[in-house]
Amino acid sequence: MAAHRSWQRIFSSILRNQSSFQSIFNKRIYSTKGFKVLLAGVAGVGSFATYQALCRGENLIKLPTLQAAKDEGADADTPGKSKDTNYREMRFRHFASVEYDGNLYMTPQDFLESVTEESPRARIGRAKLSPSDVDGMLRYTPKLSRGSDRLFRKLHDKGIISYTEYLFLLCVLT
Repeated sequence: MAAHRSWQRIFSSILRNQSSFQSIFNKRIYSTKGFKVLLAGVAGVGSFATYQALCRGENLIKLPTLQAAKDEGADADTPGKSKDTNYREMRFRHFASVEYDGNLYMTPQDFLESVTEESPRARIGRAKLSPSDVDGMLRYTPKLSRGSDRLFRKLHDKGIISYTEYLFLLCVLT
């Protein structure tokens, strides 16, 4: 019962002092010209400081960000894309019989074999092409108007196919 009386005294003293708090805020200082000038000055300085910080590239609002770490083992475990890509690249490397400027290339014959055969034909190393060999292949390639449905068989080893072209041709066939 004594605790109840002490709380009652605290609340009654707060209620008595509430009238003094209201008298401070009821004064008309907020409607004076000086207060309006002060408010405009604070807003102007704040706007200018914000503009300068943004011009310097600073981020004013620091929000916590979370970035996922790349898991090295996740690529090998994901079905589909990574295994297919690795399989296709491995198959391209097995069947590619030509090297030019440090890159591997297939001949049209290699491409046909990669599509129809299970393993590449036996060979000793890869043929290294010179720029004159590549120019000769470009001259030998028939024009679009003279193309036929036997283009790859006619070209045999007189052309080169890069890995990206190999992927494109596989997509066209499937």
